[in-house]
Amino acid sequence: MIKWATQKDKARIFELWQLCFDDSFAWTNWYFEERFSPKRTLCLWQDGQIVSDLQLNPYPLKIRSTTISTLCVSGVATHPLWQRKGYMRQLLIEAMHIAEQQGYSCMFNMPQNNNIYSKYDHLYFTNKLCAEIKGRGKAGAVENYSLDKDFLPLLKCYCKFIKNYSGIVNRTPSLFKLRLKDTFADGGSVIYNKSKGKICGYCMYIPHKDYLECTELIYDSKQTLDLLINSLLQFANGKKLQLALPADAAPLLAEYKGKRQVCPGNVLRVLNAPLFLKQLNVNLPYNIGINDKFLACNNGVFTSLGETTHAQADIEINIGEFGQWLSGYYSLKALYAKGEVKINNSNAAIALDAAFPKCLCYSLEAY
Repeated sequence: MIKWATQKDKARIFELWQLCFDDSFAWTNWYFEERFSPKRTLCLWQDGQIVSDLQLNPYPLKIRSTTISTLCVSGVATHPLWQRKGYMRQLLIEAMHIAEQQGYSCMFNMPQNNNIYSKYDHLYFTNKLCAEIKGRGKAGAVENYSLDKDFLPLLKCYCKFIKNYSGIVNRTPSLFKLRLKDTFADGGSVIYNKSKGKICGYCMYIPHKDYLECTELIYDSKQTLDLLINSLLQFANGKKLQLALPADAAPLLAEYKGKRQVCPGNVLRVLNAPLFLKQLNVNLPYNIGINDKFLACNNGVFTSLGETTHAQADIEINIGEFGQWLSGYYSLKALYAKGEVKINNSNAAIALDAAFPKCLCYSLEAY
């Protein structure tokens, strides 16, 4: 049986989280006090107990230049004694149907293992540059942020930074404040840099036994990035520094020694393709044929504005790759080269590819 949690189920869901994830007790306790909502937690019951659950947290997601309401799938957990029985599959498919019925056009999450999610057309739509740097660093003109300070200047810096990217959360003030609390709840800190009285960059970081982890680094220039990295290296005091940045930051790290690799980030699942097209609002006289094995509303031929049509499809694409294309992760040309698109009208394909080009795709949220 699958149903929404109630407040009395909180302890059991907390227990499942601890069994399945390696988050600290302090952070998990914070999460369940500040973020957990039974109304957004879907549970699968067996033998009178919750054996599997997932949470659906609402976020405003920036796709290209448009911000849309989405859900982030998080806390996906099955009790170890009940794993490999198909319960997570049941939960995930049910969550997809519920979210679509609630009016959401898509959902996203950061998977630990996307072999699970890709079966249901949850495909990567962002990436990140994972870097490991070691050095002593130099003292920089940075200040420490504390929760009693005004956070809106930090948010303003963040909002300016995300204009360059698709697939990133367009945080509201309340979401940004929660992100800051998240960092402090895990024993982390926040530093920032000012130029001409305005915050031009900041970073959130968490110390570990053998390394310093920078969980978020926002900057307006290479100069700001260098200043923050050098400050983090100084705090690391000889330990390695781990950080994630947008993929286009690679040239900015050329002078630093250490490992770096572009890694997949979050995955996207389009729940309502017609609505997704309507939200992106690109009007072209061409039609898109979509196939979806799990959500019937996505099967058919649609105009570029999401209207159902009985005309022939100019291109045909599976729902997973459709999300990768519309979000900007892949161009239509690249997907065609991978054998993921059928083109019935080459002129239409060229025009659609130009209207929805490849973007810089980056994400930070994990739950």
